[in-house]
Amino acid sequence: MKIVGKAVRSLFILSVVSVLIACSDNPEDTEIARPNYSPPVETGELSKVVLAGAGLPGLQSFDSSIMLPAEELNALFSAAYGGRAPGTVTVTANDGAVPELLDAQPYVAFRNGAMLVLLVTHVNAQDCHACAGRTSVFYFNAADKSLAQSFPLSIQGNDWGEPQDMQLVKLPDGNTAGLFKWGGGNQGYFCGGYQIIRFGDNGVELAAKFPSEFDDTSATGTTSVGLSGVGPGPGGNSLQLRFSGKTQDDDGNMKPINEDRKVTLDGHPDAWIDDWPYVC
Repeated sequence: MKIVGKAVRSLFILSVVSVLIACSDNPEDTEIARPNYSPPVETGELSKVVLAGAGLPGLQSFDSSIMLPAEELNALFSAAYGGRAPGTVTVTANDGAVPELLDAQPYVAFRNGAMLVLLVTHVNAQDCHACAGRTSVFYFNAADKSLAQSFPLSIQGNDWGEPQDMQLVKLPDGNTAGLFKWGGGNQGYFCGGYQIIRFGDNGVELAAKFPSEFDDTSATGTTSVGLSGVGPGPGGNSLQLRFSGKTQDDDGNMKPINEDRKVTLDGHPDAWIDDWPYVC
């Protein structure tokens, strides 16, 4: 299932959109804050699992041996952007009411079967509360490193101009995917969640999207709940989610929240998410 934009109840549940992309004529003249994080290049420091806890084993991190070294990462970036070097490229998103200027920086490249996958992060120059960064995806043929497919600015980021936090993981079926975290808050409410994105033969695909945290204690003072653990579900095409927290009952007493949920990895939204009470 190709990722498409979808209207949801939360302002901060982010979707993947299609945009037009163009290099700035004078990128060196544009002041854009560079990302304050580093690509996952230190193999020895990579976590073995992510989202483990509450008795669930989490997801395995991807095999670091498939990661390409920095020089190959930068070479693929230059191939994707017409020979331009990292630090000299800006792109324009034309999918909104006002064009947005975004920085382009190589994040990670890895082997995925017969393809090489390049992820490029973008910081939004406007750096405002409602302005989001993006992530671009490019596929190259591993045999000759020729560009095969481009998905520019295809993964929407967080507010304040930042791309989504990301980590590469192994899904239960053994395929490599991106785990993208989003979050945001307003007027005492905070929500967060994850998108799992497959880098499949048919393009960039949404495998699952699910909430990870909700807190309204600064507004109504009643509920705080978060994702405490994740594990593979039965059959290899789903994930088990475990949530814990506390909420106020009708009598004003605080009671614990302990819930197990399941999300399928088929790109279709699970019905419980729309009916779950802990969303913005």
